[in-house]
Amino acid sequence: TPAGNSAGNSAGNSAGNSDGNSAGNSDGSSAGNSDGNNDGNNVGKGSTFCSDLGSLRPAVQKLLVMRFFIGVAIMLSRSGIFMLLEYREAWEFNVADKGLIISLFSVVQVVTQLFVVGPVSQRFTERQVITASAALLACAQAACALATNFRVFLCAIAAISVTSAVLKVAMSNVLTGAAGEMNRGEVLGVAGSVMSVCRAGSGLVSGYLVEWYDASAPGLGAAVSMFVVVALSTVLLPEEPLKEGEEEEEEEEEEK
Repeated sequence: TPAGNSAGNSAGNSAGNSDGNSAGNSDGSSAGNSDGNNDGNNVGKGSTFCSDLGSLRPAVQKLLVMRFFIGVAIMLSRSGIFMLLEYREAWEFNVADKGLIISLFSVVQVVTQLFVVGPVSQRFTERQVITASAALLACAQAACALATNFRVFLCAIAAISVTSAVLKVAMSNVLTGAAGEMNRGEVLGVAGSVMSVCRAGSGLVSGYLVEWYDASAPGLGAAVSMFVVVALSTVLLPEEPLKEGEEEEEEEEEEK
């Protein structure tokens, strides 16, 4: 009987230790793998935008730089309009007036995209459309920021709506044409991320500009950014749009 009890206790302790060690090792391995996978997924998500941007062709990367400055100008311009509506006490806007002005901005853009963009794109090259619309948009943004008359302010808003609608469509056409059919979705995704970054930072930048200077500062900053787009368009955009095969041949020659 003592021998039996001793053997039973020994077997029980051995089995218990084995089960406990096995469970501990299993739980530790599962926790370690889970933490490692989570960390890897977080790092992967953080580096997705940079890896997508780095995998694009140099010509597309240059166009995305232009898209960034366009996004900065458009978002600063919108923030500047809201700041002017809020801080120009001489005009005495009420809530209904502000709503009408914002609606005017949107309605003019929709009408422009329906009836203006098509004929303009068919008659002029993409470089001409982007350069001219960027220059006109810069002038309209400066006029809107410096306007002291309400009628001038409304005319400037209408000009901003028309030119920004034409510019955004023309820039999207250039990007999709340069990307080709295989990378079109990837390029549009990166371009959307660029606009999201501009949208997220424009409010903060506008707030600081108004605090440091006055309500016209965001609009003037938008005009400066758009003049940068004008300069880039004359350098980066070809006279005639390139087809996908022609662009690849030019890139191969530059690499050689």
